[in-house]
Amino acid sequence: MQESKSRSTIRSAPAANESRIFELVKQKDKALAEYAARMEQKARELEFLVRELNQRNEELSNGLAVLRLYQAMFENEPAGIVGADREGRIIQFNTSAVRFFGVGLHALRLQHVSSLTLQGVGGEPPSLGELFAKTLASGEEGSLLVKAQSGRLRVSCHRLEDISGLRGVVFRVISLDEK
Repeated sequence: MQESKSRSTIRSAPAANESRIFELVKQKDKALAEYAARMEQKARELEFLVRELNQRNEELSNGLAVLRLYQAMFENEPAGIVGADREGRIIQFNTSAVRFFGVGLHALRLQHVSSLTLQGVGGEPPSLGELFAKTLASGEEGSLLVKAQSGRLRVSCHRLEDISGLRGVVFRVISLDEK
């Protein structure tokens, strides 16, 4: 009887080991399935993010193309254009502005608009600082007619605003005598 009991114990030990191994394999399979499901979810999230990133890149490329177009329009505008922030500091100008204000315009960057002087104006030059202040205060377009050696000029000043409020002003100088 003793011998049959020990044989039974010997036979049940491998069965118990097989059962334990089978249970471990099932646990590993379940863990792998859960991991695979998480990886599939992450892959879907990544695909979504890649599509979103590609869409934003396309939007940025389109925006950059529009910005380049605006820059070309600004640079090739025959009117002299000078942009100033709300404190009156010169921040941007086009190449035509150099023709009206002179080659020293590059040196005026970040200087106050009152530093601007039109080329070829006899007598007392108009005060663009005063025009700036009046336009800023009133919100209305301000303008001056000026007699220069090259002919009559119209200098206008406009407030630049957006939904965030006042951004600054833009001066526009045109020759009234050019065809």
